[in-house]
Amino acid sequence: MRCLGIAAVDSARIDQINIYQASRLAMLHAVRQLEPAADYLLIDAVRSDSALPQQIIIHGDALSASIAAASILAKVERTA
Repeated sequence: MRCLGIAAVDSARIDQINIYQASRLAMLHAVRQLEPAADYLLIDAVRSDSALPQQIIIHGDALSASIAAASILAKVERTA
């Protein structure tokens, strides 16, 4: 079981599609890794291309413990 999805987009792809679209692409790849699959997404500010129901929360990391935890995991992954 994998209840954590981590994905990255390389700099060449970021240059092709821009950082915003690259973030959305990485998010989609991370969501697809989840097992069991997610039923619903809480997302900080950016809409996902996933077909799953989702709630976009501005300043989500300050308002949702789940988003805050995901933000911490992302920061740890980036620095690892």
